[in-house]
Amino acid sequence: MNIAEGHGLGDYLAHQSFQDQRLLRKRLTPMLRGGPTYKPWDCDYLTKNDILDPENTISFVASACEHSKLCIEKFDKIAHKFADKVKEGWLCEDSGKPFGLPLHVFNDVDLPLQKSLNRWFFVCSMSFSFWSPYLPGTPKYLIKDPDGRLWKGGKALMVRFNDLLQEGRDAIEDDRRAGRPATATCEGTLPLVRNLVEGDRRITIRRIARMAGISLHSAFGILHETLGLRKLSAQWDPKALREEQLVRRVNLSRELLMKIEANETGFFDRIVTGDANITPRCGIPLDGWALKDMPFSVFNFLFANAYRAVPPMMVERWESIKEVCTVLDEKFEGQFYNCVLQSESNPLKLLSLMLENFPCYRDHAEYGGRKISFLMKAQMLIVGVSRILHEFNDVAAFDIYPSFSIATTNRVIQMMRFYGLLEPSPSVETKMQRGMEKQYANLFVQRKHELFILGELFKFGEPEEVEMRALASRCVELLTLRVNEKLKSDGSDASVTYMDVDYIIDRDRCENVSTKRFGQIYFPKVRCIFY
Repeated sequence: MNIAEGHGLGDYLAHQSFQDQRLLRKRLTPMLRGGPTYKPWDCDYLTKNDILDPENTISFVASACEHSKLCIEKFDKIAHKFADKVKEGWLCEDSGKPFGLPLHVFNDVDLPLQKSLNRWFFVCSMSFSFWSPYLPGTPKYLIKDPDGRLWKGGKALMVRFNDLLQEGRDAIEDDRRAGRPATATCEGTLPLVRNLVEGDRRITIRRIARMAGISLHSAFGILHETLGLRKLSAQWDPKALREEQLVRRVNLSRELLMKIEANETGFFDRIVTGDANITPRCGIPLDGWALKDMPFSVFNFLFANAYRAVPPMMVERWESIKEVCTVLDEKFEGQFYNCVLQSESNPLKLLSLMLENFPCYRDHAEYGGRKISFLMKAQMLIVGVSRILHEFNDVAAFDIYPSFSIATTNRVIQMMRFYGLLEPSPSVETKMQRGMEKQYANLFVQRKHELFILGELFKFGEPEEVEMRALASRCVELLTLRVNEKLKSDGSDASVTYMDVDYIIDRDRCENVSTKRFGQIYFPKVRCIFY
C-alpha cells in the first residue's frame, strides 16, 4: 500500500492492530507531514540569507511535494535487512568506511595534517556529477588502487591524487663522475611536455622545463629530437621594440622591483630552496597558491586514467579547483587548515565559512517560495575534516553535527527506487525513461561524429529534481529510525546514524546491486557542480 506525503496514512493504519496503529501513527505522522519541526541550524550564512537548512528543507519539501511519494509499507523489510548488516559487522569491519566517503583508507602516501586536509578539500571540490552513459568500446573513468581494486567517482579522484604522489620521480641526480648520465627521461615526461605544447603553442622551453621538472637540455631534446617539433617564431628581441614599448618595459620592471622590495603579500617569504614545499615523491604541491595557475591541458592530463579517460565536466572541475585555490591563497594563506582553525572547532561555523567563501559549495535553490538547501558536498567535506583531525589528535578536532546527512545524490535516489521506497509520478518516470532513451540515441551520434552531447532532461533546482532529493533523504531518516528500533527490540546495544545508513546503502549498491541491475533503474540525470 502506497502512502503519499500526508495521504493514505489512515488506510495503511487500518490494516494494523490497535497497538501498532498508535505506535505507527505516533512515529510516522510527523515524518510524513513535514513542516518546520526541527530546530534551525546555527549557521550564520543560512540565517543571513534566509535559507532553510538541509534538515528543515527535507521537512518543508516533503510536506508540499507533488511529483513523488513514499511507500511506507516497504520500510520495515529494508530496515530489517540493514539491521542484519549492522549485526554482521558492516560498520565495524572497516573503520575507514571507504564506500561512504572517499577518505583516508585510500591515502597510501602519508602526509602531514595540513596537506592531508588540502588533499581532502581538493577531492571534495572536484566531486560532482560522475554518472556517465553506457557506450560499448568507450573507456569509463576507473582508477585502480595498489591492491588492484577499481574505483570510480570521488573515490577514483582520491586514488588518482595518491597515484600522482606516488608517481613523483625520485631524485636521479648523483655525484658528478665519469660515465654519469647527463640527463634522464621518464615515461610520464613525454606526454606531459606534449600536453604543455598543445595547450600553449607560444610556451617557452624554460617554462616547459620548469613545469615538467626537467632541465633545459632535456626539454630541448624532447621537443626537437623525440617529438620532432621546431620553433617557427622566436621571441621578440628587446632592441626591436618601439620606443614606447621600451619605456613600458622599463616602467613595469621598476614597478616589479618596488613590489619585490616591499614584499607586502609575503610571497617571497614562501619561496624555499629545494623541495621543502613539495610532498614526498611528488612534483605537485598540495597548496592553493601552487594549483590555481595550472593550465587546463595539464590538469586534464594529470587526472586521466591509464586509458586516457576522464570524468565528465572536466572544465567545471578545473574551474572549481582554480576558484577554491584562489580563495585559499587570498584569504587562508594557501592552506585549508587555516580555514578550519577559524571555525573554532564548530562544524556549523565551518559550514558557514565554506558557504561564505567558496561558491562551488552553495547547493541551494528555490522551492515553493522559499530558499532551500541540501549542501551535500559541504557536509561531506566537514565529515571528512572531522575524521582527519581526530586521526591526527589535533587541537582543532570536533565532532560532526548529528543532523548531517549526505543522502541527496542521484545514486541514493536510484537505490530508494530499487528498494521500492520512493515512487515518482508517472510523468517523472516517463521523463527519466525518455532521458535514458535520448541518451542512447545521442550516443550513437556521438560515436559517429566524436561529440559529447547528452540529453539532459532534468535541471538543477527544478521541482521534480528537488522533490526526489528531499524524499530520498526522508527515506534515510525513516530507515535510521526503524533500524534503531529493530536493533533495540532485538536486545542489541548498537545504534546507527544517518551517515551509517547512507554508508550501508552505498555499500549495498556497490557490492550487490550495481553488478546485477546495471542500467535498469532510472534516476534523474542532472549535470551540476553540487552533487
